[in-house]
Amino acid sequence: MSHLSILPTLVNDLDLLASALRAEGFAVAIDGQLCSFGTQHNVALAATHAKGIALGWSWNRHHDSLNVVVDLGRPSQAVSVEKALSRVLRRYALQKALSDASQQNLAVAGVDTQLTIPSPASVR
Repeated sequence: MSHLSILPTLVNDLDLLASALRAEGFAVAIDGQLCSFGTQHNVALAATHAKGIALGWSWNRHHDSLNVVVDLGRPSQAVSVEKALSRVLRRYALQKALSDASQQNLAVAGVDTQLTIPSPASVR
């Protein structure tokens, strides 16, 4: 059964999030809508991927951060959604760290922006 899950995150920069999503192949709409069960849900950022993955991001009213709104109820997509979300959040964390370092005038020697996620078999 499909349903929308709302998960808190530490993401607090909408522009960096949009950049991370685009770098992972998502089309991004600020002040977009996420559709579930034929109902449109307004979100601060809507992201869709050609693989059929749809993510929404809404501001958490109690914290200065964004919640991710996603349908984790489809077993056929659950793994790909989790992998895509993991890649997006890793890329966001990298971009946030680089941005923070730049704002503090810290030198960054070099960064490989290609993200690789080890498979369970390669992690020992």
